[in-house]
Amino acid sequence: MASFDPFAAQLFLENAFVAAPAGQRLDIVNPATLETEGRIAAMAAADLAPVIARANVAQKDWTRVDAKSRAALLHKVANAIAEGNLRPVAELMTREMGKPYA
Repeated sequence: MASFDPFAAQLFLENAFVAAPAGQRLDIVNPATLETEGRIAAMAAADLAPVIARANVAQKDWTRVDAKSRAALLHKVANAIAEGNLRPVAELMTREMGKPYA
């Protein structure tokens, strides 16, 4: 899977980062410096319908997984997050809110 690029205006669909339809994007501006910190993908309502349909199917599949298995999967996700390098994410989130990052 390709890594996340804050300036690529990507969507995370079906376990992969993909370009926004028609290259639609919105700049994320640091309110303190007015610098562009990244770009997010923008989607028209018509582009959302298939994404929502896939999410509804996934939700129905998820309800068929027993509680113990769901807990194990969620713990696996949490462990992967905790073991990752959170500094770049924390820095980007702080800057997009306009707060200083030491």
